[in-house]
Amino acid sequence: MVHASAPASADVVSDGSFTIVELPAVEQAATIVHQGLMDNVMSTIQTMARWIETNGYVSTGLNRELYLDYGCNDQPETWVTEMQEPVRKA
Repeated sequence: MVHASAPASADVVSDGSFTIVELPAVEQAATIVHQGLMDNVMSTIQTMARWIETNGYVSTGLNRELYLDYGCNDQPETWVTEMQEPVRKA
């Protein structure tokens, strides 16, 4: 199963092929910005995971990806994605 999200106006109605939910707020998150193809995102995720562990945090939920500049041009090396990992002190 994949959870994907996009901002939507309140009047969007599901046709049954997807579900509309409001994401809960995240009190605290580790974040990192990835630039470039998502094919190369694993090293960015690993950097964030090392930071979480090194600084005494643990993950508390599903991560989120915020697409800041993505897919609107033919230069994927310029795409910008913010990775967010809900955390708490261990």
